[in-house]
Amino acid sequence: MERSEQVRQLVIEFCVAVNDRDEAAVKDRYSSGPGASLVGTDAHEYFVGGDQVLSALTAQFAEYPDATLEPGDVVAFEAGDAGWFTDRPVLRWGDLELPTRLSGTAVREGGRWVMAQTHLSVARPE
Repeated sequence: MERSEQVRQLVIEFCVAVNDRDEAAVKDRYSSGPGASLVGTDAHEYFVGGDQVLSALTAQFAEYPDATLEPGDVVAFEAGDAGWFTDRPVLRWGDLELPTRLSGTAVREGGRWVMAQTHLSVARPE
């Protein structure tokens, strides 16, 4: 296993695409396969399948038009065609700033890295 600048950059580009509400760029950076998944902060945010993931993100663009996800210090690794990452981005929504945690996996599809699974959670004190 080794650090992966390509996977790290994928995460940053994905956040930029989400913040810009750029559906084409999001789709380009997320696996469209049936095993793709996204788990969000709400109990109902559990999506499996590339089409479901893209639909969920598109719906959130409309529902939360001013929310942004600012990447922190993305840590990414790869081994062969598998990659994984963790980050502590800040979710900004109006006047609200929430510390979050983002983790996920990436795979090489067609010679390029795409996200295959992500999980975003809101950090809260115990």
